[in-house]
Amino acid sequence: MRASLLNVLAKIEGEVTCHELSELVGLSRSTTRRYLRELLEEGLVIEVSKGTYALTDKGRRVKESLKNVLAEVSEDKAYVVTDPSTGVPAPLRIRSLKHLYVVIKYGLASEEVLREHLRRGYVSEWVRKVLGDEELARKLVTEDLSEVVKVLEELISLTE
Repeated sequence: MRASLLNVLAKIEGEVTCHELSELVGLSRSTTRRYLRELLEEGLVIEVSKGTYALTDKGRRVKESLKNVLAEVSEDKAYVVTDPSTGVPAPLRIRSLKHLYVVIKYGLASEEVLREHLRRGYVSEWVRKVLGDEELARKLVTEDLSEVVKVLEELISLTE
C-alpha cells in the first residue's frame, strides 16, 4: 500500500463521506474515491450508506498497527535484550518496532538469544503490553527470525 492510501485510512474516524475525507487529506475527490475503492477491495473500509464510509475491524487493526510502527516508547518501557541463561542484559534497548526489525535483520544481538526471547514469548508480550497490539503480538509467537523480519518489513513498508 502506498503512503497516500494509508494517509486516507489514517484519517477515517467514525463515518466519513468522500467529500469530507478529500478535504481532510488534501486530495481531489476523484483520487480520494479511487483510494476508497482500494480500501474497500482490501476489506479495510465499508460503505455504511451511499457515499459514507467507516473502517472495518481489519481497517482499525491496520490503523492501530501503523501507529505502533511509528511509535517510539520511553526508555523505561524499552525492551531489554538479556541472556536468557544468566539474565544479564545486553547493552541494547529496543524502543520501537523499527528498532526491533533492525536488531533482528542485522544481527545486533545473538540469533540464539533472539530466538529464545521469541520462543519464550517475551517479545510478543512486550508488543502486547507496551504497544497494545494484540494481533502483531500473535504473529510474533515464533522462533523463526526470518518470519519476524518478514512481518515487521511488511508493516514498516506500509509507512514509507
